[in-house]
Amino acid sequence: MKNLKKIIFSKYEEKLINKKNKNIFYAGYWASDSIDLKKHIDYLPCIWSSEKEKNQSYKFLKKKYDRYINILTDYFNNYHKVKYNKKYWEIICGIWLSTYLSTIYYRWKVIKKISSKKKIIINNYKFKNLFLTTNNSIEYYSNITRSDTFNNLVFFKLINYFIKYKKFKPILEKKKINFKIDNYKKINLSRNYSFKTKIFEKICRFLDLILKSKKNFLIIDGFNNKINLKLNLKAFQFPFPTSKYFNNELSINRNSFNFNKRKKNIIKIKTTDNFEQFLEKNIYYDIPKIFLENFLLNLNLVKSYKINFKKVVSGSLHHYNELFKIWLAHNTFKRDKTFVITCHGGNHSKYSGIFNYEENISHQNISWVKSKKYNLPASKYLEVKKKRNNLHNLIFVINETNPYPAKWEDSPVCLDNLKLDIVLKKFKLLLNEKIKKNFFICPKYFHCPKFQKTIKKNFNTLKIKKSFSFTTELENAKLVICDNPQTAFIDALRTGPTILVIKKNQWRPKDILKKNYKELEKNKVIFYSYDKAIKHINDNWNNINKWWLSNGTKKSVSNFLSSMNCNENSMNKWIIYLNKEI
Repeated sequence: MKNLKKIIFSKYEEKLINKKNKNIFYAGYWASDSIDLKKHIDYLPCIWSSEKEKNQSYKFLKKKYDRYINILTDYFNNYHKVKYNKKYWEIICGIWLSTYLSTIYYRWKVIKKISSKKKIIINNYKFKNLFLTTNNSIEYYSNITRSDTFNNLVFFKLINYFIKYKKFKPILEKKKINFKIDNYKKINLSRNYSFKTKIFEKICRFLDLILKSKKNFLIIDGFNNKINLKLNLKAFQFPFPTSKYFNNELSINRNSFNFNKRKKNIIKIKTTDNFEQFLEKNIYYDIPKIFLENFLLNLNLVKSYKINFKKVVSGSLHHYNELFKIWLAHNTFKRDKTFVITCHGGNHSKYSGIFNYEENISHQNISWVKSKKYNLPASKYLEVKKKRNNLHNLIFVINETNPYPAKWEDSPVCLDNLKLDIVLKKFKLLLNEKIKKNFFICPKYFHCPKFQKTIKKNFNTLKIKKSFSFTTELENAKLVICDNPQTAFIDALRTGPTILVIKKNQWRPKDILKKNYKELEKNKVIFYSYDKAIKHINDNWNNINKWWLSNGTKKSVSNFLSSMNCNENSMNKWIIYLNKEI
């Protein structure tokens, strides 16, 4: 027993470790609270850190998504005794399915690697059941990315399968542990609106009570309050009170998990694919209850909504609001209603972890990136100013990962893949001392404990800005550094000196933007090395505008923003678009 490696799959298990046992190996960097683990020696590196592995997984998962949307369409129809088409069910379950497949497959790959090791020992649990059923897709995402107990359950669900069907033969601890799942954190389903938005919504609710006329379009989200109001008034109508109808707390969760009914309605399929064989034994019991046991209750609720419209526009509600998705599927199914998606952020990666979900469910999916079909100004920047006020600080905006691996993305999925400790050490070592005094880290969420620990290990709390403070801090930024090309990068680029530092095999842009990326790299706006980026900062800090306002830099930035529809901020095109028939 002394020579055996004890494998730890989650922080839940780390708490159970015998302190005398030094022969520990973690299934991932995320399985421990420690930030001092050594790759390969102490833990298995991120599965998707390899470009080859990441690309293969994307192709594999996309095929599985396309296949299982069809399979689940038949299953849902069979369960509910209806005949809705694939689009109907994809609107409702597509986000959950893409997340489920990615998160389970990542952990499948981990177990596959672990199972190839010899002389390993794992904990021995007594489970009440191994179902991953949640009330809704939000709860699934929250649990799979943050919950120690839920992740432990997922791993041992897979381990049990590998032991039974894949000839995995680990040594089990003699003492059995009663596994309890009653300590999941309660998920906050309500959306955190600002004070101004709450007032705006109350006014909209009041107007909705007294005015029930048919609206030409409904703006669910995707525009700020001022623009939302202006666009509606231009069409001689009032804004739609989104939170009145589509609040996740209104969803009904009355019925319990029904194993027999779920099993009874499975339509058996034959497959030789190992992962699909696992899915066939598990996925039907892991589907959130709002799609099965509680679906009709929530469908009847949204059927009671008396909302008259021709066109509905969503920025992000179709991602996470179950009632909206059910209402949307019901109202765009075989009807003369139009559903339009307006991109809610600046992500312009070629590959997405939700695959073709948005293209499949919408009549038009309006990305910020220019296309032959439509070119509308990015909704976030309509009538938004482009200049910063005070130019003092060097702000570093970091892409925070989840505590546990989430869905596939063309970005760092795990904290060890982010290499944050190495990056922050470079700033401490290479950044000019005078500049360092004005250097600040600006996190978005700050909800990953190891992410916090890593930053605080390298910089004191005075150097760390509050979460969600980027918009305020941007006003005082002399230069912004981003490690991801998402919304904060576009926000910064529109307003002043900004650089982006990324890896070559991550955040790969859409083909139409490749030329822009080369121009930005040539003019030292994009870097693929922190050493070179920091040298550029040191060399240009005292006269940042000499670089930023040079012809080459100005042209490359302007061309990129134009390709992203982020230069123009007039509402006129949107007014015309929203009021015309598609």
